[in-house]
Amino acid sequence: MDGIKQNTRNEILRKKILDIEKIQIRKCPIDSPWVKPVRICYTQDGHEKVWDVVKSHDSVGIVVFNTTRKKLILVRQFRPAAYYACLPDKVEKINLKQYPPSLGLTLELCAGIVDKDKPLVEIARDELREECGYEAPASAFTKIVTYRWKYNIVSYNVNIKKGHKGLFTLSKSSKVFDIKFITTIENIRIAIIQHTALFLILFKDILSILVLGVGSGATKQTLFYVEVTDEMHIYPGGGAESEGELIELVEMNVEEAKEYITSGEVQSPSSFLFGISWFLSNKHGH
Repeated sequence: MDGIKQNTRNEILRKKILDIEKIQIRKCPIDSPWVKPVRICYTQDGHEKVWDVVKSHDSVGIVVFNTTRKKLILVRQFRPAAYYACLPDKVEKINLKQYPPSLGLTLELCAGIVDKDKPLVEIARDELREECGYEAPASAFTKIVTYRWKYNIVSYNVNIKKGHKGLFTLSKSSKVFDIKFITTIENIRIAIIQHTALFLILFKDILSILVLGVGSGATKQTLFYVEVTDEMHIYPGGGAESEGELIELVEMNVEEAKEYITSGEVQSPSSFLFGISWFLSNKHGH
């Protein structure tokens, strides 16, 4: 991979990605091929309840590490959902100077929806080729985990209770949480909290909490890990041109990845943070 050529390509892609005009917010059609909003009505313990949910495609995600360059291979793209989350509740006309398209840029793992009748690892191979430009055999992929998820991210200052290993309290709450599993990567602590849907990244008393909930939507994602080399980078990447995808390729070394996930607020989904944390915990020798 020629770094100069990739940087030039990224500059061109970034201009195309942010060349967005005439944003309008409309009601979602009931025949959308991507999401299906429904209202579920049921009786629980004698009480009638309703719950509005959204069903969408399952997906694959890939933690990609280039062993030649010793860098993680990531992608950045415009996500309308991320942009929409930055808008006020009621907005008729969107002022692009006040709400620039850059608000919708997210840094992610290479990923894609499961919309083909193929083994998941083959879909992962396709996404690696289309988004990142690497050709890797199925045997190079290692399945990490399959989970159902929807995410929210919040940050807190935390107080570690001295003398109580594995216990901590949030500064905004008096509740004491019990850590079921914790690993330390240098001065970064990663934990899963028992009896909750919380995944934690703790760095310098700043706690990023990923709420891996399934409240209004829960898609299934299978996460893979693959190692690639410069010799395997034989396609341009940048997304499937036939589908109008515009994806910027991003490289991060291990230190840059650590700094990013502990920066307090990141423009990335929880699958990204989980995948990078898994890499730091399990492939730290790189």
